[in-house]
Amino acid sequence: MYNAPFFGGQSKIVAKKSLTRNCLCQRHNSSLSIYDDEAINFGMALKYCHDRSFKYGDSAKKRQSIHTKHIDTDRFYRWYLKTYLGIIDFFSYESALDKDVLAALVFSGKKINDYLDLKISMSIKEDFQVKEVISVAPLESQEQIVGMQVELYGIRLHGLFFDQPKCKQKPIRIKFRDRNKNLLSVIKFS
Repeated sequence: MYNAPFFGGQSKIVAKKSLTRNCLCQRHNSSLSIYDDEAINFGMALKYCHDRSFKYGDSAKKRQSIHTKHIDTDRFYRWYLKTYLGIIDFFSYESALDKDVLAALVFSGKKINDYLDLKISMSIKEDFQVKEVISVAPLESQEQIVGMQVELYGIRLHGLFFDQPKCKQKPIRIKFRDRNKNLLSVIKFS
């Protein structure tokens, strides 16, 4: 975790259990578990696609069939926003958006991907490795937190939050290729 005021500007490994709060009733907590499941589904899809490209990456065989893994965009975005709300108090600055408005958005029936601009990135020529480590850092602007960066399973997610629907982005796709640039696997957010 980065930029938490009690870490003195340093990064530190924090146990996942210490980042949880018992502030929701059982009904609300249960309704959020499907979002956690979607984040786990994303991690398993990354691992599957990574393992498949490793297995067939140097293969001299004919082209392999393309495997597709699907991620529910709405559930994943709600997980991202709920995770942000769960750790916002650990950061140095206040959220630019009212936390109650963001919490209401998590439980709303609104199309949440209009309120979150989420980008996935890796550095050029960076080796992809599925990691069990998750790192979190705030995205700051004018001494306020406007979003969050999460490195999850070796992929960096940059998310900016809005209180009004603003984002019209293309669905996220992550492609895995063999060494000959043939497509092996795709993770599609839909």
